[in-house]
Formats: sequence, structure tokens, C-alpha cells
Amino acid sequence: MDAAKSVIQKLFEEKKRLTAEKTQAMASRDATRESLTTHINTEKSLKLECKFNSIEAIETHIRALETKQATTSMSLQEEKKIIKEIKTLQQSKKTVQTLSDLKAIIEKEKEAKAEYEKVFNEKFEAMKLISDQITAQRSILDSLTKGSNEQREKIPALRQEEKEILNQKAEKSNEIKQLRLDFKKSEDAYYEYLRLENERAKEAKQKEYERKKQEEEERRKAL
Repeated sequence: MDAAKSVIQKLFEEKKRLTAEKTQAMASRDATRESLTTHINTEKSLKLECKFNSIEAIETHIRALETKQATTSMSLQEEKKIIKEIKTLQQSKKTVQTLSDLKAIIEKEKEAKAEYEKVFNEKFEAMKLISDQITAQRSILDSLTKGSNEQREKIPALRQEEKEILNQKAEKSNEIKQLRLDFKKSEDAYYEYLRLENERAKEAKQKEYERKKQEEEERRKAL
């Protein structure tokens, strides 16, 4: 009798552990899937804005425009048009860099999602096995306690323990939901930091470009 009780107690403990791990894997998988969907949609939108898919291609086109501006006789209106196009191309570098960053993030999230899915499925199958074992062990325990009032009185305690496990599962689920919210806030803050850093770097590069351009214009004027 004691041995049967010990076995079912261990099975419940194992089920409790598996439940927590499965819930955590599910929450992580869902959070990653939501983040992945958002990033993929953002990537699609940004691609529609870009004529070029790399910073190198943009810079090559800018150099071609600068060469044309420096070597071709043109009207003031045509020169303004080229300058405006160069400025637009410079600004588009931010979008291309963001796309590059997004691509790396998306690949990592795809890998993470697949891993969480694998863990979730493994825990799900293990829980099915444990549930079958618990059912079988309960049958053994019921047969051992049949006709014994003392032992039958202890069965409700096992039922209560199972109820407590379910309550604990619900509590863990709530904790995981909060973790997902905290994760989302941290992730948003991180991406905002990346965005600001990219903007600062691009602005500094643009200022340096404009400074060199102004020096070149002054040099040409002095000739």
C-alpha cells in the first residue's frame, strides 16, 4: 500500500514538473511567434520602400550621380534634382540597415520558435505517458484500498493534491503571461535603442559627407 502511494506521489510530482516545463515552452513559443510575425510584416513593408537592397548598391549609385554632377554641364534645375536624389538615397541607407538587422533577428527567432515547438511536443508526449501511468497506478491503489475504510478516506487527499497541482498550473500560467509582457517591454526598449543608435550613426555620416561636399564645392569655386 505504501509503495503504491509512493509511486503515485512521484508520478504526480513528475507531472507537475512536466506541466510547468510545457507551459513555459508554450509561452516562449507563442511570444516568439508573435514577435516573428511582427518582424516579418515590418520587413515586408520596408522592402516596398527600398529601390536597393544593400548599402553598397546605394553608395555606388550616389557616386555615379556625384560623378555626373561634377563632370556634366547641366542646368541649375537638373543639378538640384540630382542633389535631392542623392539626399534621398543617403536617407534610404537607414532603411536598408534596418532590413539587414531585421533579417538577422528573424532568422534567430525562427530557430528559437522551432526549438520551443520541439520542447513543447516532447513535454506534451511525456505528460500523456505520465497520465496513463497515473491512471494505471490509481487502479492498483483503488484495488488495494477496496474494503478498507481507512484507506478509502485517504483517496480524497490524493484528489485534493491533484486539484492543488491544477491550481499551481494555473498560477504558473499567470506568471508566464507576466514574463511574456516583461519580455515584450524589454524587447521593445532594445529595438528602440538600436533604432536611435542607427539614426545617430547615419546622421554623423551624413554630416561628414556634407562637410566634405561643401569643401569640394569651395575648392571648385576657388579654381
